[in-house]
Amino acid sequence: MQIIQDVSEIKKIHNWFIVDVGYSNSRKSCGVVIVRNNEVIEKKDIVFSGMKEKFQKFYDKCENEKIGLILEAPLSMAFDKNKNPLGRKELEKEEGVTRYWYYGAGATVTLGALEFINRIKNILTCNIYLFEGFVSFKKNENENRKKDEHWKDAMLLYKSIKNNKLHEENIVPKDGERYIFIGDYLNLEINGIPPIVKISKENKKEIFMIKS
Repeated sequence: MQIIQDVSEIKKIHNWFIVDVGYSNSRKSCGVVIVRNNEVIEKKDIVFSGMKEKFQKFYDKCENEKIGLILEAPLSMAFDKNKNPLGRKELEKEEGVTRYWYYGAGATVTLGALEFINRIKNILTCNIYLFEGFVSFKKNENENRKKDEHWKDAMLLYKSIKNNKLHEENIVPKDGERYIFIGDYLNLEINGIPPIVKISKENKKEIFMIKS
């Protein structure tokens, strides 16, 4: 598994597995969008336990090609100089509203993402590029959207990475702050922290690169 070093590399990836991560016992809480050769071939909501098999089937069809994996859930954690949880303020705060990774829904889907990565870690080869998605502040453009159409958030992320106006920002930790990739707890060998694709309230599309 790899981390892109330059945003331009995104355009070289034509196969995508994108998940709006949910973590429920029975509901179809995970929204999945699958893209093969730049064509969306599947978009649906599934239960958490179904994600490994679906990813495996996708991987088997394009294992020798570049694959983009986006998980709409926190994939990195931040800690302050006192080693307490720290909000990733450039990402998780807009207009006084916060969606920090370490409490509420953020903490739940962080755990879900960690477990999903654990289940697929044996097939995370060097041709897979990992990204975090962040759509918590997205503009609500469809008031008639059904509550459980989680795949639509995954689709928003796919449209964002195909957008030529994807704006790049860098996050540089302050002295004493530390950012950690959640995969470190699984002993995954990866150089760096996954970039974050974010859609803001104003429908601004950005990609954040964390300079740890």
